[in-house]
Amino acid sequence: MDSLKSAWNNAGTEQTDIKIVRPPVLKNIRRQLTIETICYAAFLLVYYNFFDGDKKSFFLNVILVVSVSLLLMHNVAGYMITNNPVFGNNLKQSLAVYLEKLKRYAVIAVASRAIAFSGIMLFFMGNIRWTNSRYYALAFIICLLGVQIFSLWRIWAGRIKKIRGVLYEL
Repeated sequence: MDSLKSAWNNAGTEQTDIKIVRPPVLKNIRRQLTIETICYAAFLLVYYNFFDGDKKSFFLNVILVVSVSLLLMHNVAGYMITNNPVFGNNLKQSLAVYLEKLKRYAVIAVASRAIAFSGIMLFFMGNIRWTNSRYYALAFIICLLGVQIFSLWRIWAGRIKKIRGVLYEL
């Protein structure tokens, strides 16, 4: 009987090594971030010669560099949020904090994409002689950009809705 009491009292007191397992999706995100970083850096290294950056104003060059840097920072922030999703003492609290961070990140993601692509478009349109057909092309591109931003927002809204639903169930 004493051994049974002793086992009962000592139950759950053993120290175990807990290994935090990262989702396999993080490896894909890290790979995508690495590829995009290399591509953006390569673009920034060659744009001045390849895309006539030397013939454009300093202001347009700054806009392009800031726009590409914004895309890079957006990717890094997304990776950091995804890499460390546990923020609370229990699952419900952690999920609530994660949901708030995800809402903020969704706004940043959509806004940074819109601003970055607008800046890139502005750079490439800097020295264009405008005709009616080019204005129509610009209107079409702006409409496409609007559809992409709306689609991106709908994707984020869906993700947030799923997490909110899980949080509500808890």
